[in-house]
Amino acid sequence: MGPKNAATQPADNGRAGPPTPPVPNLIVVPVRHVGRWVSGAIMVAAALWMLRGMIENPNFEWETVFEYLFAPVVLTGLGL
Repeated sequence: MGPKNAATQPADNGRAGPPTPPVPNLIVVPVRHVGRWVSGAIMVAAALWMLRGMIENPNFEWETVFEYLFAPVVLTGLGL
């Protein structure tokens, strides 16, 4: 492991030595995370698809869900 080039080191690395020289005419471009946006859109679409399926499913019986969801036994078990 030989000495490292000063240009590859951060400007303030906590060690004594010459500061990193500034890079002239540096154009900073924001990083594009296309994969993150695409995977996020797929996840949102999948969540909406599942939510729609739950809401529109006649076998889900929402009346029964709300009957038991707010039952005193369940609320006591939740500590409410």
